[in-house]
Amino acid sequence: MIPTYNDWHALYGDDLTGILTDAFAAAAIVVDPDLPRTEAHKLAVGFAEVHAGELLKLDGDLSMASATRMRVKALVADAIDKGQGLGQLKKNLREDIVFSKDRAMLTARTETAIAHGQGSRDAAVGSGRNEKMWISQGATCEICEGNEGDDWIDIDETFSSGDDTIPAHPNCECNVRYRSR
Repeated sequence: MIPTYNDWHALYGDDLTGILTDAFAAAAIVVDPDLPRTEAHKLAVGFAEVHAGELLKLDGDLSMASATRMRVKALVADAIDKGQGLGQLKKNLREDIVFSKDRAMLTARTETAIAHGQGSRDAAVGSGRNEKMWISQGATCEICEGNEGDDWIDIDETFSSGDDTIPAHPNCECNVRYRSR
């Protein structure tokens, strides 16, 4: 049986909300050190309650549940095509990224980056900053390099990728800096 959003949320929702709250609050305080910690925490809790698990419940064919279904279908079809038995299919399913610790880590990193990005942006807006710049970090890609090439842009503009802040993609390690011009 493929887990539904409610299954994922029941298993990981509280942990994810805590992680997002901490990431959002930390990012807000870094951008605006004068922001009272209680206010940063209050904003962070509000953000996490609304956004925790968004990757799990995106609309259409982009949800984790639908991606999992598609991957399971592909593995089953491949096993049948190759004449593999149930034991091999079970092994293939168990070893696939869909059910791995790597997938859980990818989700955690991406959700935390979303909270960090939004926390930084909200704090920057709140402290009157009006420009932002993408800073590529880690393993860079065309998307992030394009965003970095935008240099300083107005805080209300989107980067070349169409993103308002980090992350531009799952596992994105970049950051966004803010300033007042």
